Amino acid sequence: YISSDMAGHRLGYRMTELPLIRLKQTTRKHIFCTVALGNYPSLKNLLNLGFTIRKYVEVYGGNPRFLMHKLLQSETLPLGNHAEYVSHSDIFRERLLLENGWAGIDIHKTNNGFDIEYRQLDANVNQLLSK
Repeated sequence: YISSDMAGHRLGYRMTELPLIRLKQTTRKHIFCTVALGNYPSLKNLLNLGFTIRKYVEVYGGNPRFLMHKLLQSETLPLGNHAEYVSHSDIFRERLLLENGWAGIDIHKTNNGFDIEYRQLDANVNQLLSK
């Protein structure tokens, strides 16, 4: 976490961006990380850096988190045109979309917290991810 007196200076974004630049210069194709479901700043940073929400996981003793994924040698995943906007508190709906081939691609503040924008992944994504 970023100290509250340093919040708003994009430190989390920059601390993630620099290693990504170096990793893109390698032969690695994928990078994964997890983020707490309600951690708006981290979700926003990772989504802005090209990560997508791919799965709901429980790690670190059963704590619910999103598994984030980024293709290092490609800018974007092929996505469908139809979007679903889901409240960050609707874990059931988010899990259902993720289990059925959707990915979280953006985040939007609302009066009740934030919504995550989901898009269905193109049918060829699994082939792309297996390379």
